[in-house]
Amino acid sequence: MSRLVYLSVVILAVMFSCKSQKKQIMDEESDAQALSEITMLMTDNYGGTENEELQVIRSKGELDKFFIKVNRTRKPGIKPPSIDFTKNTVLIYCPGKTTQKPSMKLQTTKKDEQRIIISPDKTEVTDNQQSTAVITPFGLYILPLTDKEISLQK
Repeated sequence: MSRLVYLSVVILAVMFSCKSQKKQIMDEESDAQALSEITMLMTDNYGGTENEELQVIRSKGELDKFFIKVNRTRKPGIKPPSIDFTKNTVLIYCPGKTTQKPSMKLQTTKKDEQRIIISPDKTEVTDNQQSTAVITPFGLYILPLTDKEISLQK
């Protein structure tokens, strides 16, 4: 009987230790995956800045300020999207003043304990129509909440 009890205790110990190790590995993988998940919510050809920049927005007030600036010349204006800032960080990428429609895709190029470096996809978007109109596009993206410094690699 004592052998049976001993064997049962060993089996239970092995089962529980494997689950905790598996859970820790899964948590680390989900953290890494969450940092690489940049989701585009919207883009527009007018309202960005004249120079390339990345704005990190961590509150509704900051997001509202951005849309007040965008909507100065719009009637009707664009309504800011509803974002849960307890779960998400907002990125606004402005590629700068241009006459060509730029790629608005962002990618994570480097991550470490202190910061995340984001870079735009520099592939050209082919458009059959020639345009002389100057646009200042912007793209609004969300990624899972992080306290890390987020910067743009140009």
